[in-house]
Amino acid sequence: SDGLGLVAELRKMKDRPRSRFPAVVERLRTCFTMIEDVGFEVVGDKVELRFALKGIADPMPPEVVSDGVLLGLFFSWWLTTLDEAGTSGFTFFEDPSDGLHPYLYRQIADWLIGATEGRFGPHAQVVVASHSLDFINEVVRDRLERLRIVERTDEGGTSFKALPNVDDERQDPELREMLRQYRNAAGTLWYSGSLGGYEPSIANPNATEAGDVDDAPRGPPKESNGEGDPRTR
Repeated sequence: SDGLGLVAELRKMKDRPRSRFPAVVERLRTCFTMIEDVGFEVVGDKVELRFALKGIADPMPPEVVSDGVLLGLFFSWWLTTLDEAGTSGFTFFEDPSDGLHPYLYRQIADWLIGATEGRFGPHAQVVVASHSLDFINEVVRDRLERLRIVERTDEGGTSFKALPNVDDERQDPELREMLRQYRNAAGTLWYSGSLGGYEPSIANPNATEAGDVDDAPRGPPKESNGEGDPRTR
């Protein structure tokens, strides 16, 4: 998408009496402090965004700012308008961490979680698909019931698998112990392959079956206390 729908919605918002557009910009600035303001410019037969940046005299077009700023602008608009329709409906985000600095993962995750908890209006129904283990960690946190493992089936379909309850003694004890140990790092555990949701051919391009993969990830992740480990954050 070229984002023209969002530009049109933002322009309409700014032109309304008692506009909430300043609230959108202010929310955006909580993540991107170099943004001073957001405006519009007519170019030919369309309206384009312009960003006033600290230390730069001329407003910048969207292709000059990062994809993360544009994504942050969408999130800011979405949160600000959640209570306008009377119902939040259903929203699906695919890889919403793309283009974001990792230090912003927690802020975006807070916004998504807050939307589902009704902090910005009616309780939103939100589904997030992500391949970023760090972003998964930030969204799931210690609420393992938020996570679903998605896999392709042998019949060409898709399955969605919830994690077992760690307190359910009928479940595999080894898996329950891994879930307890990595309760705050579910993305890290998913990436290890212990929960499924990986493609065998990625681990070994010559493999045709999961059992053919000699170096497929198995078991709990190796212990680490390094700075890159989400459990140390």
